[in-house]
Amino acid sequence: MTAFVAASMALALLVGLGLLLRLGGSSAGASYSWFLTMEASYDSWGPMIAAYAHAKEQSGNLYDVFFVDHVKYQYPPAALGVIWGLDALRITGVANQVKVLNQVTWLFVLLTVPFAFGIAWKESRPNPRLGQTAERWRLAACLVVGLATLAYWPVMMAWKMGQIQAVLNALFVMALCLWIAERRFLAGIAIGLICIIKPQFLLFMVWGLLVDRRFLYGQMLVAAVSLGLSLLVFGFAAHLGYLSMLSFISAHGESYVLNQSVNGFLNRLVFPETAWVDRGRIWPDGSDFPDYDVRVYAGSLLTSLAALGTAFWFTWRRGATTMTFCFSALAMTMASPVAWDHHYGILIGIFAAAFGALIRLGLADPRGKVLGLALLVCFIGTGVRWIPRMAGHPIVENLLLSHLLIAALGTLVLLWRVQVFADATASSVRDAPARRMGDLQAA
Repeated sequence: MTAFVAASMALALLVGLGLLLRLGGSSAGASYSWFLTMEASYDSWGPMIAAYAHAKEQSGNLYDVFFVDHVKYQYPPAALGVIWGLDALRITGVANQVKVLNQVTWLFVLLTVPFAFGIAWKESRPNPRLGQTAERWRLAACLVVGLATLAYWPVMMAWKMGQIQAVLNALFVMALCLWIAERRFLAGIAIGLICIIKPQFLLFMVWGLLVDRRFLYGQMLVAAVSLGLSLLVFGFAAHLGYLSMLSFISAHGESYVLNQSVNGFLNRLVFPETAWVDRGRIWPDGSDFPDYDVRVYAGSLLTSLAALGTAFWFTWRRGATTMTFCFSALAMTMASPVAWDHHYGILIGIFAAAFGALIRLGLADPRGKVLGLALLVCFIGTGVRWIPRMAGHPIVENLLLSHLLIAALGTLVLLWRVQVFADATASSVRDAPARRMGDLQAA
């Protein structure tokens, strides 16, 4: 089986299953409606605009908008720089701002496509002895991988929801491409830009300290500039309020079906009745925070520490490789108490890297075939969303609802195995000249 055939099968399954769900009336296929309409919502933009208006009024702490007004603004103060920029450009009015932000976000989605192709292309660098035919199949396969971006649920759902995560997904794919291209400082800058919105990626600073100081310095530059400007504009109290909000989120998490973290999984086990409700147990206006439960909190904390510890240990053992980069990013995403479906949009770049590595290592090898098939299963498991309802079977229902989380866990394991496969292949290549020399001497 050629790489092109394998990639085409993956894309066909992804689109086919998603469209079947959509035609069947499932909201899980909603991300495919972009083929018919370019309308997007304001899931991120609404809270950001409300928080910026609150900050301009200087009425109390910035995060009163969260604790008092019950608007779910859960980003750092620096994230409001997005709305400040629109304000500075005199783009006013909620409708106008949302329209501009969604247009910019769509450009980032489109940018994700060539960068996903670039990841697969660079990571699949073939044996120079391969012929032109194999090279053409490789090019075709990488193009298919890039185009799969436009049918991948977490990426496209981020766009449809009006989520800034669509921009973060694009920035991560850019960072990964820059990392593979040995542009480590620029890769660090891209990760640093993500940290302005997603603080858990600050853990990449520890990762950079372990493997590459250039990568670390890029992150530090963005962090210093963004934090300095944020403190200057919004003040120290706003940042203390942000820490209070993070503490609240880590204690409660989210139980709604789209929270594909261990916290969400455990919350749905303990409070199965909250999995489907948009109206919450704590706030009466549509928020869905479950009650604090020590079992959920402890389970979430222990699994998060395990995921992060494994990521750093894997990096320490295997070094600064593409697979350890991908493993660490996915572990950081999953370690958060709240990991919505669209947060897994970074997987489009991770799968591009993994499939590219298998093209390079050899899909004809039995190990390559097994890994390729397993990656295909996880790719479909994360790329197509199925949201079933099974009244009277909460545990089975929760397992089915959490298929994205389960597939992401499987992806972590497979990234590890791809790295082991790559190391074993490199070792056999290094040993081959020595074995040939020994054979000659024996003759």
